[in-house]
Amino acid sequence: MTVTHPELRTGTVGEAMTPGILTCLPVTPLRVVARMMVRHRVHAIVVFGADDNLHPWGVVSDLDLIGAIGAGSGVDLATACGSAQAVQAQLKRVVDLGIRSLDLSVPAKTAAVWAKAVKALQAQYPDLTVAYTLASGAVDSITRPLAIAEQYGAVVDRVNVLPADLTSSALDRVRLSDTVATLMATAEGVHDRLMAIQGLDAATAWQHLGIVPILGADDRQGGPAVQNGIDELTGFVKSKGVGMLGFLPIGADRQCSGLLALTCLDANILPQVLALTDLFNDALA
Repeated sequence: MTVTHPELRTGTVGEAMTPGILTCLPVTPLRVVARMMVRHRVHAIVVFGADDNLHPWGVVSDLDLIGAIGAGSGVDLATACGSAQAVQAQLKRVVDLGIRSLDLSVPAKTAAVWAKAVKALQAQYPDLTVAYTLASGAVDSITRPLAIAEQYGAVVDRVNVLPADLTSSALDRVRLSDTVATLMATAEGVHDRLMAIQGLDAATAWQHLGIVPILGADDRQGGPAVQNGIDELTGFVKSKGVGMLGFLPIGADRQCSGLLALTCLDANILPQVLALTDLFNDALA
């Protein structure tokens, strides 16, 4: 079958639309909605109210879905979607926006689903780079997704190490000074596993590694403890040749207007975040 696409300047909605209306209820599980989008090749579904009249109540899109089941909500995308095909379809929507670098939080229990989705997506977009973000813990356990990715032929270009699980209820109490030693020890272990799994030499393995400390509300105020933590981390990064150093300011975001679950940086806290950025840059200079 040959499908023709109307030109934007001259085409009509009737020529471009998908015939029919797909609907769901507010109580519909997210995994069901994701599968509907993949099965029918649509990017949005009308949500009907739960009252007897079933009036249209809203619209849920694939980008809403990605935001709603991201790491910050504590729900794994692969678990919610239920299949590698569904995960690939949702990630493809992001890549089709022009994004060519994905940073994914991949738990071991669904690592095979993620690996299949990533491999298929990389076959479609050869210039796509993928990073896996791992929370600190037992190295053999947290690096299982890397071994599974290698097994399925998915290319992981960088591995980022966090000091804590982003779904942890204690995340807002994390302090830089309490996690520097754990971050560096985990980075050492992940580096060795990268060499073993991907067959990299020591220097290249460090270049494929990223370290992302979490800075809590207390850290945003700066002070000697924060400066000492930054100095220790940046010294480690420079001595090892680590490929990337970033930081994640917890509690510095707010709900974005018009989105289900995506967050934006709080403008009131932006000066503090920029000041921390300057501290990191100065230490790296």
